[in-house]
Amino acid sequence: MKFLKQSTVIVNGTKRENFKRRLYITIALIIIDVLLFVYMYRIYVSNEEFARKATDFYRLNAQTVFSIDKIYMYSSAGGIDNKDTRAIWNLDLYQYTDIAIYINNRSTDKLTYENSIKSMYIDNVKFTNVKKGKTALYYKNINEFGKIVYDTAFENTSANTLATESNNQDPESQANENQPEDVQNNEQPVQQTISKAQLEDEAEQRKQIIENVENTKINDRLDFTILNDGDIDYSKPQLYTDCSNPITLEYVNSKIKEHEIISDINNDVIFDGNLLRKTGTVLGDIACTLSFNITIINNYNQKFVASVYIDIPLEDTTTGDNIYKGKFVKKIENTNFVKFFRLE
Repeated sequence: MKFLKQSTVIVNGTKRENFKRRLYITIALIIIDVLLFVYMYRIYVSNEEFARKATDFYRLNAQTVFSIDKIYMYSSAGGIDNKDTRAIWNLDLYQYTDIAIYINNRSTDKLTYENSIKSMYIDNVKFTNVKKGKTALYYKNINEFGKIVYDTAFENTSANTLATESNNQDPESQANENQPEDVQNNEQPVQQTISKAQLEDEAEQRKQIIENVENTKINDRLDFTILNDGDIDYSKPQLYTDCSNPITLEYVNSKIKEHEIISDINNDVIFDGNLLRKTGTVLGDIACTLSFNITIINNYNQKFVASVYIDIPLEDTTTGDNIYKGKFVKKIENTNFVKFFRLE
């Protein structure tokens, strides 16, 4: 019996389709393997880069050159008087904190290219956790410490409509006291008959002064002029190269309440933290964490950066002291409280 030779019969191209499927799967697996290899290689390179940067960072910061060892803060409040009447007050309420920052450059032995400042600036200003008001940060003349920028601007006007504290002590001398001195207040001007035109003119002056003050706030960056010697003009941001004078700033939270009416015929209205109590302002609503960067370039052109975070001082839950009593002073003093890290 003869057997017929078997042959492979392809029906509708089935064998070719199986071949294509296997080819596609093989290509897909190769692509996946390549992608995995690239991904793993990138992780390896990233880890190596991170390790290199960490090593370089440690090497650059093996010892501390600049640090913030003390911050002195003075907090109070006030109001912009919208109408010149004394039995009924119409106020725009604000809270302010003057801040003095002392940099330690470890120049006790001698001043060198490394620990002396060639240039410095403040940037990346942020305000967080504020529920009420309009926040801003200004450069502060140390001779006007404890006196809000609005007060200085209003002093030279005929209206003199802003009543504030007149405590202008140097922050260093204030910090050495066991307790802050009582707030000194300007006497209220005598009530006079003023025409409607004069009132409108004074209101326009107040508006213009406030706008001018707003234009001086720190928006993007505040650059300091560095001096080797000579007298400093404290009305401008200037700093000695040996860090012998502090950085002075003023935080302001304005428009906490606008056109707030206070009727107090029997008692004098004190323009300080008492206004927060009289107007029922909750301290938690005006609490703020202020943050900014200070960048220093030394005379070796090395760059150092410190990130500063300040909780605006309004109360001490341990002692019960708070800004409602008029003013609230806080001093933070600790070696290397905030370090400047060298980046390059």
